Amino acid sequence: MPTYSHIAAYNAPVEDVWSWYDSKGAFRRIMPEWEGIRPVKAGALVNDATTRFKITLGPLRPTWVARHYGVVSGEVFNDVMEKGPFGAWDHEHRFVSTSAKTSEIHDTIQWKLPLHPLTFWTAPFTVKGRMKQMFAYRTLRVQEDIKRISQYADQPKQKVLVSGSTGLIGMQLCAFLQAAGHHVTRLVRPSTVLPSDVDDEPCVVWDDRKGEVIEGSLEGFDTVIHLAGLGIGDKRWNAKRKEQIWSSRTVPTA
Repeated sequence: MPTYSHIAAYNAPVEDVWSWYDSKGAFRRIMPEWEGIRPVKAGALVNDATTRFKITLGPLRPTWVARHYGVVSGEVFNDVMEKGPFGAWDHEHRFVSTSAKTSEIHDTIQWKLPLHPLTFWTAPFTVKGRMKQMFAYRTLRVQEDIKRISQYADQPKQKVLVSGSTGLIGMQLCAFLQAAGHHVTRLVRPSTVLPSDVDDEPCVVWDDRKGEVIEGSLEGFDTVIHLAGLGIGDKRWNAKRKEQIWSSRTVPTA
């Protein structure tokens, strides 16, 4: 089978990089938005845990199911595709300590397209370029996250309440906070439908127009981040829409 290899270097101890990858928010953080990848369930880094996500292939949204195996904590884990668009996909993630303060991840993927004898010649145009882009993005994202987390490593972890957690910024912020080890609770409306990869996370339910808590409590949080509000890019602006955008952000905090 064809093999793709990539080495990513990090200015962090190998145990910190492993810990980041083993966090609840990591999978959503490493998946580039432009690929149209949507997590369904992210499995922990233990043998036989499965991760499920949907990918975009033109008009199709097939589900990819990957099973973890060969896990050695702090050193290596593998995931093999059990269901998905490829003919085969087996990915080894090997964590290598290069010094007390630096490390690398060596990714090795053995893969093939469906109908491999007929389609292998298309790989340079259909697969390899996207792999290169994806791993470049992943490397930069992990580097920047670990750098930012290390700047506050001496600070205690916080209990954070986040409104607007299902928006583009909110989803990524919650994932980042979880990767940093903070305890995240989502402040949601009764009508909010959480993505399936976070639907088991703690929530406080409130009526944002009345400022009333319906379920849960606003007590005990160290930080509150308010991101809720009408989208600014999904409809044409007019006087009424501007007022709605403004009030959706100010009324709940009045």
